[in-house]
Amino acid sequence: MGLGLTVVYATLRNHGGHVVVNSQPAAGTTVSFFLPVAAAEGGQPLFTNKKVDGGRSLLLIEPDDQLRQIGAIMLEYLGFFVLKAANRETAIEQLQRLAGNPALPRPLVILDLSDSLGESAVETCRLLHEIDPEQRIIAMSGSILDPVMMDCRPYGFVNTLAKPYSMDSLRHITGKVINS
Repeated sequence: MGLGLTVVYATLRNHGGHVVVNSQPAAGTTVSFFLPVAAAEGGQPLFTNKKVDGGRSLLLIEPDDQLRQIGAIMLEYLGFFVLKAANRETAIEQLQRLAGNPALPRPLVILDLSDSLGESAVETCRLLHEIDPEQRIIAMSGSILDPVMMDCRPYGFVNTLAKPYSMDSLRHITGKVINS
């Protein structure tokens, strides 16, 4: 109550961390704190995360800077090597760079459906498939009424991720896509 969460948020931000609040009526509220890993003497992390599927890479396309940073932190915690893009141009450049090296595994892609930059996510999905027709792209949106979120496959997506997402939903959807 009051300024408590504001103080927590400011403290975490001042230490390079983030706070994520997920609240659902009649289900309760979950508050997650993310802080950078401290290094022990010698520069080694105090702990490491078990990598998902051998440390797969993932391209997160999210126009909102704070949501992109939080999403990347959560995905890195799950063991992904995360590439971040704020817009279509950066996403295409990163995917072309990866596609140019056949020794690198194909990354998963999570693409935000918002058109806040005036870029159609469906068009971005099509362009990414031009680079790699087998690319697996997950549609992400805060609106479950979006036609893509209701039936993603005709638009070129393999699955959907509703916002706000939790660590469990992120783990579930990425795992489902990796293993299908």
